[in-house]
Amino acid sequence: MEVEQDTKDTELNIAKRPGIGTLGTTIQHKCNYYRIIRFPDASINHYSFDIAPKANKDTIAYVYDKLALQNGFNAVFDGNASIYSVSPLNLEKEKGGSHFEIHVSQSDNMRVRNGTYKIVLRFVQNLSFDELQNYVTGRSASISEVIKCIMALNAFINFTVRRNYPAIGKSIFPHPRQIAHSDLELNPIILPGALELRRGFYQSLRPAWNTLAINVDICASVFYLGGPFLEVVAKLLNKRNADEFRQGLSSRDWTILSKFVRRLKIRTIHRGQRRPVYLVRKLSTEPADRLYFKINEARVSVAEYFFRTYNRRLSFENLPCLLVRNDVYLPLEVCDILPGQRFDGQLADMAHADMIKHTCVRPAERFKRISKAVQEIFKHSQDPHINSIGMDVDRENMTIDGRVLVPPTVEFNSKSVNQTHVPKDGRWNLVNKIVVQGKSLENWSVLVFGSRVPEQSIDQFMRQFRETASQKGLNVSNKPKITFTNPIGNVQQALYQACLDAQFNKALPPQLVFCIMEQTGPLYGEIKRIGDTILGVPTQVLLAKLVTKRGGLDQVCANISLKVNVKLGGKNSLLSRGQLNFVSQVPTMIFGADVFHPGRGERKPSVAAVCASMDIDAVVYSGRYSVNKVPRNETIESLEDMVNDLFRAFWERNKSLPNRILFYRDGVSEGQFQHVLNIEVKAIKAVISRCYKPGSEPTLTFIIVQKRHHTRFMPENSRDGDRLGNCIPGTVIDTSIVVPHEFDFFLQSHYCLQGTARPIHYNILYDEHNFSADEIQTLTYRLCYLSARCTLSISLVPPVYYAHLIANRARHYLKWEEESSEVSGASISSISDVKDALQNSMFFI
Repeated sequence: MEVEQDTKDTELNIAKRPGIGTLGTTIQHKCNYYRIIRFPDASINHYSFDIAPKANKDTIAYVYDKLALQNGFNAVFDGNASIYSVSPLNLEKEKGGSHFEIHVSQSDNMRVRNGTYKIVLRFVQNLSFDELQNYVTGRSASISEVIKCIMALNAFINFTVRRNYPAIGKSIFPHPRQIAHSDLELNPIILPGALELRRGFYQSLRPAWNTLAINVDICASVFYLGGPFLEVVAKLLNKRNADEFRQGLSSRDWTILSKFVRRLKIRTIHRGQRRPVYLVRKLSTEPADRLYFKINEARVSVAEYFFRTYNRRLSFENLPCLLVRNDVYLPLEVCDILPGQRFDGQLADMAHADMIKHTCVRPAERFKRISKAVQEIFKHSQDPHINSIGMDVDRENMTIDGRVLVPPTVEFNSKSVNQTHVPKDGRWNLVNKIVVQGKSLENWSVLVFGSRVPEQSIDQFMRQFRETASQKGLNVSNKPKITFTNPIGNVQQALYQACLDAQFNKALPPQLVFCIMEQTGPLYGEIKRIGDTILGVPTQVLLAKLVTKRGGLDQVCANISLKVNVKLGGKNSLLSRGQLNFVSQVPTMIFGADVFHPGRGERKPSVAAVCASMDIDAVVYSGRYSVNKVPRNETIESLEDMVNDLFRAFWERNKSLPNRILFYRDGVSEGQFQHVLNIEVKAIKAVISRCYKPGSEPTLTFIIVQKRHHTRFMPENSRDGDRLGNCIPGTVIDTSIVVPHEFDFFLQSHYCLQGTARPIHYNILYDEHNFSADEIQTLTYRLCYLSARCTLSISLVPPVYYAHLIANRARHYLKWEEESSEVSGASISSISDVKDALQNSMFFI
């Protein structure tokens, strides 16, 4: 699919709100929004800010501050490329804008780069807030002007706090010393892996119903530890101190360090007051005393060069060096890691557990911290820039009406003691219940990676699994062969042999291989890649700690039974007749789609995934995936091909094409709504036009699913919440904090086990089914009870969750290699296909 912008005359229109929902019990909720009680009445002058040469955020902020001070600007800066002021700036009317030159020689901020910077300011436009007022009151408005106004107001509300405290995006991370005598709990938390967790606060202005509001929340982010390089690395590699490095690095330590330093900012300390900052490209394979380069045709080691040039004999010449420029290597001991660098990689299990422990905050405590932040940090009423535009902010958070929808009835096999069950708090169990359609497991085996788990423990666990699975309606026969293998050996050969061991019935292919790992790591991805794309056999991976767990095995084995049954093609539970009429009345496909982007600094391509329901009960799904060619592209480039494939799979199963299509799309920011609507809805329409005769086309509804936001709710009365103080599953909000004409709603569909629940924001962009608010809210909520993996109502609709699982799985199928240039960042990529035997199964569960 081509990814060009459509012209405006072919743009699709975003769906309008048909009304508000009425179903459910009305309950008052606190919301972490602060109402704007006086709309801004000033007009704003907007100027562009261009800087050359290019600079980092800290340098740009420093240059602007110096420019504003020298020229007496009373304005706010958005930190990127826009300046806003109530009064016109005193600029010379020069052709091509007003030109300035700022010289930076010293700064307390180590991330500010010295040099001479040329600045060009240009008047862009005068912004009035009339269009914004029209927008929030439901009248016709220019969306482009509304976006500009919101961006300007966000610059006004955030300018002061971003100057007072360290900031990343719209979040600030005050140092405890900056907030005297406060109980905001801002002390950094040291995490395993030479990382630290910092807690801070977030605020953003948002349009609301007939008004504006500021969304305020707590936040947290993980940073690299700053300080002397070897001291930080000692923490990374679990050494007592740097002296332990005198023996050099093991190959394992080198691998860990090599991954850690990539794109890390460091400064040198061996040249007195001159301490330049560098971005690390990679870690050398050779130590400093054996890493050579040429000077005047003479071959010199890095260690020898430092002794000759700086009269510095390296204490750790047996350690590798950091490549920071072409042929420029720095020994580790002459480097400091700059503080305040955000970590965007994947946390190890222990670090992730620590982070969760310190960031999971119950609703009452969360709202208390938010209130304190408004009083002690944001101080809206005292902010001169907010006051300058005539805007007033309420000192108390908003109280809004929400509705709690009735949960659906979940249905099991007719042989169950309790065939139907109405879940309470979005949860149920499998006691006295049998899955709707249990499959037979005959050809299976067990492969253990490692030798620490006793075979007797594995045998006992598998016996328990067979008993539990049989109780739940599966037919599990044969005692599986248990084989041990080296986790760093030939994984493909081991899995192939396990498949041979699984064939009790030679007339049937292997059905499943249980793989037991001693710890998480890259081995998981390799098992899945080989099983899915080479052997075509489902795998069920277990951690050894589950197998050797004392007590609670019934529940563990019941949960595994659910996954195994679905991988074999079974069905676990349904919703009772009449509760999914939208799906059951006529052939219907419910799609989910997501794009998985690599972490910041990673050069891997993005992977897109789409899945769709294949049956009348909306519990059987097939999935497809592809690689986006354009780096970090929000749209799904191969959407047409994947939808076409899924249409074919639906036809092969049902001998008909769908009459209705409901498409849930994850991973799209608000600024991309119109673009995704024009590209992806048209892509789906293109497939429909090829597959259907004119006049027989299906109706289509396209919904954006947003989970990365800072909106939180809490029942006003604790009696209306759960034991943690969260909202009850089924809580829906479609007034007060949304705008009147856009068709959207917030839904909390799950029971939150810890912390504060995060609702999902659903935005209906395109709607040919003419859903009422109640219809789409109820349908969306009921779908959340159909996850195949658990006995819970999950936080978002299953097709989107499955698409996320597929995209994550497909990352392991990716083959890519970076080009040799350290600067280009380009990569050549391809992705392996899942074997035909698995393609239309739920292998990804």
